Amino acid sequence: MCGASRLFGTHGVTIANDVHDIVTGLSFPVIVTNFGAREVVLRQRANVGSVELLTTGVVQVPHGAPHGTIPAPVSTTSTAAEGVVGAVSGTRCDPAPGRSPDTATPTDRGPATPARPRDPGKRGALPAAVPPAPPPKVEDVDLPDADPALHTRIRRMLDQQKAMCTGQALGVIKATQHRIDLNAGARPVRFAPRRAGHTARKAETAEVKRQLEANVIEPTSSEWGFPVVLVPKKDGTLRFCVNYRLLNVVTNKYSYPLPRVDECIDSLGEATIFSTRDCNAGYWQVAIAPEDREKTAFVCHEGAYQYKRTPFGLKNAPATFQRALDIILCGVKWQSCLIYIDDVIVYYRTEEEHVGHVDRVLRQLRDAGVTLRLPKCQFFRKPVEYRGDEIKPGRLGVMDAHTRALLEAQLLTTRTQVRSFVGMCNVMRQFVTNFSGMAAPMTDLM
Repeated sequence: MCGASRLFGTHGVTIANDVHDIVTGLSFPVIVTNFGAREVVLRQRANVGSVELLTTGVVQVPHGAPHGTIPAPVSTTSTAAEGVVGAVSGTRCDPAPGRSPDTATPTDRGPATPARPRDPGKRGALPAAVPPAPPPKVEDVDLPDADPALHTRIRRMLDQQKAMCTGQALGVIKATQHRIDLNAGARPVRFAPRRAGHTARKAETAEVKRQLEANVIEPTSSEWGFPVVLVPKKDGTLRFCVNYRLLNVVTNKYSYPLPRVDECIDSLGEATIFSTRDCNAGYWQVAIAPEDREKTAFVCHEGAYQYKRTPFGLKNAPATFQRALDIILCGVKWQSCLIYIDDVIVYYRTEEEHVGHVDRVLRQLRDAGVTLRLPKCQFFRKPVEYRGDEIKPGRLGVMDAHTRALLEAQLLTTRTQVRSFVGMCNVMRQFVTNFSGMAAPMTDLM
């Protein structure tokens, strides 16, 4: 349901943002709120909005997903018996044709209050995704650029390390623990659970259960408590995050440096063959110091829990993970391996020696308790994607996805679209001479 925007703008009256399961022929409640400075009376049969059907249909949460995956609710086609999912919004849509929004009668003639912006986080259903795929197998690893004479040797090497690639359990990195050092005088902060619709609560419940089974969280009675946020990822799954902004404000910042991306790319200049590694839920493989776990507590409709592993969104989490992998791979870093947080790339000049380097990196990661996400790992590639660029022997190129996005860009009509487009063009900055001068007319509009 969409609220009548003219009614809201004139009198400061709107309906609450939410999502409803609407069944034809049955009434349902709608909260009408007055944000104005004067009293407003709604007459009988007043038009406060119109129904808008969401295209996602009936949303369901799949059960039995393997550990390490965070599936989003799956969308199915709705029927008349099941009803539909309707979005309730107080500021977006105009009233239905033929209906006047002026059926609200103010009791005085004081000035109207300007409209309050709608909270986009409380509208609509969660994005749909396909059911999780079966566990990957080493036999299915693609080796398109490797010498066929080395295929048997490569697969034998990968088979020896398959436990760290095909298992569903999260690893525990032994190199370090994440610590949260607070500023002097910092006091605990606690929030109430954020408002969530029926669909969001189902997804929240399912994710809390998965994290408990994966030994990532545990119940708590901590003085701290931060709200939960479900963030959609580009592959359709959901990342379970907690809003730690107020914790980060009072946390001391680590001085451990992250490597420069341009230096990493320059180090690949003479290499002819590449392999990349991607850690399975990397942060969750780093344990939090027991005395600091209570500071990571979050609250939701399922109760209060605290993290045993490092969650997303914590200050200093990237530095902790970078330091952990630097310790694990200290003997090969900058020689045949580069590390940028959880992105590891192994490189060398010849394929024969590259087999040994890949085997050494995998062994060191396995001995340290690291597990990998096999579908995102690439082995023995000549063009390879790394940090958003396409790496080729002796060359640096632009990914086809970035070029295609520019070619398919639509006419820009708003300031937000201009900002998004300029940000998308920034991936070309290092390839275009005088990029800032060419982009100046558009940056002036931001």
